[in-house]
Amino acid sequence: MRHVFTKRGASLLCITLMAGQSARSQDATAPAGSPISGVTALPDVSVQSTREQAVVDMQEPTFTLKGPMLRNRAAATLGATLQDELGVANASFGSNVGLPVIRGLGGSRVRTLVGGAGTNDASNISADHAVMAEPLLADSITVWKGPSAIRFGGGAMGGAVEIEDGRIPMTLPRRTQFRGDLRGGTEGRSAVVKIDGRWPGSVAWHIDVHGREQFTTKVPGWAQDEAAITQQFALPPTRNTWGRVLNTDARSSGGAVGASWLGETGWLGLSLSTLQQNYGIPPGGHSHSHGADTSTAAADERVRIDAQQQRLDLRGELELSSEVLKKIKWRSAHTDYRHDELEGGQAATTFRNKVNEFKVELEHTLMQALLPSPRHGQATGTIGMHVTERAFSALGREAFAPRTAASQAALFTVQGWRQGPWQFDIGARIEYVSYRPAEYGLSRDGSDVIKQPPERRLRPGSWSASVRRDVGEGHVTLTRWMVSRAPDIQELYADGPHMATRTYDLGRESMGVETLRGWDLGVSQPLGGFTVEVNAYRYASSNYIYQRSTGRFYNTDSGGVRFECARLDLCLPVTQYEQAPAELQGYELELSHPWRWAIRESPALHGRVALTSDAVRGRLTSGAALPRLPPQRFGLRLEANWQATMAELHALRGMPQQRPGDQETATDGWFQLHGSLRHTTRMADGQRLSWFLLARNITNQQVRNSTSFLRSYAPEPGRLVQLGVEVSL
Repeated sequence: MRHVFTKRGASLLCITLMAGQSARSQDATAPAGSPISGVTALPDVSVQSTREQAVVDMQEPTFTLKGPMLRNRAAATLGATLQDELGVANASFGSNVGLPVIRGLGGSRVRTLVGGAGTNDASNISADHAVMAEPLLADSITVWKGPSAIRFGGGAMGGAVEIEDGRIPMTLPRRTQFRGDLRGGTEGRSAVVKIDGRWPGSVAWHIDVHGREQFTTKVPGWAQDEAAITQQFALPPTRNTWGRVLNTDARSSGGAVGASWLGETGWLGLSLSTLQQNYGIPPGGHSHSHGADTSTAAADERVRIDAQQQRLDLRGELELSSEVLKKIKWRSAHTDYRHDELEGGQAATTFRNKVNEFKVELEHTLMQALLPSPRHGQATGTIGMHVTERAFSALGREAFAPRTAASQAALFTVQGWRQGPWQFDIGARIEYVSYRPAEYGLSRDGSDVIKQPPERRLRPGSWSASVRRDVGEGHVTLTRWMVSRAPDIQELYADGPHMATRTYDLGRESMGVETLRGWDLGVSQPLGGFTVEVNAYRYASSNYIYQRSTGRFYNTDSGGVRFECARLDLCLPVTQYEQAPAELQGYELELSHPWRWAIRESPALHGRVALTSDAVRGRLTSGAALPRLPPQRFGLRLEANWQATMAELHALRGMPQQRPGDQETATDGWFQLHGSLRHTTRMADGQRLSWFLLARNITNQQVRNSTSFLRSYAPEPGRLVQLGVEVSL
């Protein structure tokens, strides 16, 4: 357990805010001449980290956060950083775990990446496992909304979040540069330092360190929703707290070193990084909202997660002299992740995830030869290979899945053709996935049982086709796709108690590949002085993987499974992974208008106002609603810029979620107001100093998050105010 700060009062407090640019159907970087471009922006770190893409970029709805907008939003978790963007929600598990949910899909269907390789932690295994990434370190965060399986694999069938942190330099800085960020407030405090420089010749280097401390979460009113718990379990909680959620403090720290050699036709770099996190699980924590521990004794026995990760990344690219073969890109990562689930300060279960990942891409113009002449357009493409080896284990008295070796190998291609206002893209991917579980022991009705799960080999495949038509200054995009993924380890082999989530999880060893088919229609079009951006989508699956309650309970004292539970502190609800037909549909909408106001010869005050809305509905074809979907939301965002000062105000209304899913509790509607103020002072030699004030949930409203497994036990944080300073030298 590591304390990030040894003196209280060294800084002022921590983060979250939002406001800022709304989600766009394409890249959200502000164009030149827009109101946002008039802001005196803080410079990026000297090594400018740009998102690597193939020559062809499938026309998928994406947005990118970077610069001051990203640093205004950066929160303690990745989900909280992105939660106010259109189409994105936060699957919180208390304030220290926040997993991104994209268009109602999360977990094993959304992939998080750092520098082009997966974070490879345990966040896709269970909702109480955090993403091993510090948002404040990011130079940019790109969210791919909709299926991204062609590019990132079946684990991205619902979308992907790609973080670029600049730890592997991709350009030579002109001089040594420094960026420091110190902030603190009612939620906690954090500090980040990044230094980039160059050695004589063609070698660039990078160093960063960071630390964060989160205080106990403060909430307006009672932490537990006693009415919802009583309605669900017919028993009221015996212990509740006013104004705070117990066991929600956290600490994290880490750092990295990196270096690259950069030549005229390519570059090669590596980085070595480490990250440690220690955070608490709120009392009554359970991941599936089917059972609760309401006894005083259990509430006193607090569960904590003590996680650490070491990571080695290699990355590079080489431009080729061929007229047809243009460039080779490669990236690889070795990740060693481990966390202990602590009960009473002792490790009850240890999770380990060792992953080796390698990906290589070749950019080419092979299809250009099929065109009669250059005037018939430009054809470009990429082909690639992606290999992953994984060793997963969950060992201890509450291990709920066997030690498993997993392998994945994939071939993929994306091809595109552009002619005038038209652009056509097609992509395909085939994967080979195998699981090799080891035998393990179980306790059933007081007897020890040895179990040997079967090996599985699966072959998911995916394809996508899109067409885009430029219309004046706007465009229309239509995408048709089919994406598949292999079920994850816990979905196949889970069979045991998971105390951090307070459930007994059962997988289904015969489960097959999950396939989603769907359409996506995107429109971006100026109308007078306004800009309209809208995306509508529909997904359908004949074999959707979900987790249902069996109506039975596992007794932790006897090891038996019963239909009744006499003591909730000894019972874990039994849940089963299943497959069934399902469908989802939804939309994202933004209507924006730039504004400008000047008085005589004084500098103009300018900015942007935007109305936003998004929603997703999902159901099994049997009629039951899919659980834990975000509510319909409506927002009003106002951005203002004057000389070196920028301000943002964001009002967000979430509607009641009355379709929570079977044996889930509904949530009330809510209203939140967020704001930010940032002033930047230019100093000599391009150096800059920024002071900023960030505020979230200004009106201190109680919010029960419908995407959270703990919505009845841990509401979202109350009013948060943070003050900070950022220095770029």
